[in-house]
Amino acid sequence: MGGAATPGREVTLETGRLLLRHWRVAEAAVPRELWTERDPRVPPHRRIDADGHPTVAELEDWIRNNPPSSIGLLAVERKAARDVIGYCGLIDGRGPEGEPELAFEPLRRVWGQGIRDRGLVGGSGLGAVVRV
Repeated sequence: MGGAATPGREVTLETGRLLLRHWRVAEAAVPRELWTERDPRVPPHRRIDADGHPTVAELEDWIRNNPPSSIGLLAVERKAARDVIGYCGLIDGRGPEGEPELAFEPLRRVWGQGIRDRGLVGGSGLGAVVRV
């Protein structure tokens, strides 16, 4: 994903319930869990392959070796529980005319809790970011 962030400044967005921030290496099991939950209709390059890749170790390496950027997928942390439950952010060049596109994916165990509608989009700072 493009665009390096200013050194020493990480992108962080906060709502009443959620904190959107850069991934930590110790959280690599969360994106791995998301990959295991994906529907078979998701393109194969975005699902766990027959050999079990990406592994947690591979995702740890990816987090470690990809510095925070001004565009990309942020970890979504519930403030009350202090747990990471998915991602949300902008992905580069997949929208019309190469514009960034909003992407989010919560873990299935938090579906139906209003995370997407009330936590991420409705009334959050992310709504302002999307309008910019």
